[in-house]
Amino acid sequence: MNETENLRARIAHLEDRLETIETAHSVEDESGQEWSVPDLLELGLTRRQAIKAIGALALYGGSIWAGIEYATRDAAAATDQVGTQSRPVDVFADSITTDEADIKREGQTLKSWAFDGQDADERLTNAISEANTADIILLENTTYSLDRTISNAESLVSKSTGADNIVPNNPVVDAQWTVTDQSSIVGIRFDGELVADRFGIMVESCRGQITVRSDFVRLYGLYAANVTFESGTSGGLIDASADTTVTDNGSNTVGDLS
Repeated sequence: MNETENLRARIAHLEDRLETIETAHSVEDESGQEWSVPDLLELGLTRRQAIKAIGALALYGGSIWAGIEYATRDAAAATDQVGTQSRPVDVFADSITTDEADIKREGQTLKSWAFDGQDADERLTNAISEANTADIILLENTTYSLDRTISNAESLVSKSTGADNIVPNNPVVDAQWTVTDQSSIVGIRFDGELVADRFGIMVESCRGQITVRSDFVRLYGLYAANVTFESGTSGGLIDASADTTVTDNGSNTVGDLS
């Protein structure tokens, strides 16, 4: 059996395994609600993210939202790579790509700077237009000045990761970005405002003005942020943040802000 046949057999095996998991397994959360992989796919997770979240819920119990946060914090959970080490193939990618610097899409990750446009705002608009649900869009380390509504369940992420996300040369939004679908926003400084207006949104390693208008919004690793949970919101959580002020006008959990 040659390499191509091995690859096809591996893909078929993975598809069979995923179908079995999807149809045969559901897990009960702390509230008594049953969750399955198809349920989480409908929320915009990738297959591997959904499987990882269900596995975490089955192992540790608790809230499904904690399982989702665990599953989506790692971009690698969006793929299941097969092939050889030097030539991996992403089973769930829209296309197989090379390592060329100017390529727009690598698996489920889009490089906003590779898109056409006169400035960063226009390039990001074009990237969002091409994005599929659960794609990750990497942002340029520049200032964005266009107000926008993010209504597809993609993730907008700084090119940097970890502690580097809060340094001044990372993306700056000098405008209002309103998120109305289950997205993740990572590593951005909001000199304008981020409005989280959909349940299940995740905000990580950001700073600046953040307004929460919906339930079950999770915020982690914020620095020098000003967060307001609006009246009537519940189930939200902010934790592991520093130099951050929180106004909770609903019923949300404020964790470690030291």
